Amino acid sequence: MVASRPATPCRLGVVHRVGLRYIDAVRPRPGEDFRFYLRDGFHGITDNVFQDGTQRLHVESVGKTQVGEAPGIMVVRVVQNDQGLLLPPDLVGGAPKQDSSAAPGELITLIDMDHYVEGNFDPDTHWIVEMAYEMHVQIVETFHEQVVTAEAIAAWK
Repeated sequence: MVASRPATPCRLGVVHRVGLRYIDAVRPRPGEDFRFYLRDGFHGITDNVFQDGTQRLHVESVGKTQVGEAPGIMVVRVVQNDQGLLLPPDLVGGAPKQDSSAAPGELITLIDMDHYVEGNFDPDTHWIVEMAYEMHVQIVETFHEQVVTAEAIAAWK
């Protein structure tokens, strides 16, 4: 007995989520503070509430976006650590082995930008690439216009 092929072609399934996530580590030059690199909304408390050198920042902004014709979500996080981590805690466990040049005690500021669309989409590679490109453009624009300072961009060139 020979198995017959299905009358209709096999469907590849559906795509539930398409997204991009970029992590940038801010490591100030000697004599500079992380605030030089970030816009005012990401500075945290500036009063003398905390003892010098003990404040650690965790700021998160979340909102809806439009990616082509699909509704999207963008999450912008700024988090700090002094454990030598160059990735957010949720990514450390699954990350490939890397040599960290960050020493324990060095204050690292991470800019974590996540942009995605969710739904039930056909697995159309052309559409997926278009969505990824549009999300990339929106992340880059947000990074430059809303998150980091013009002085930071000049310093990184």
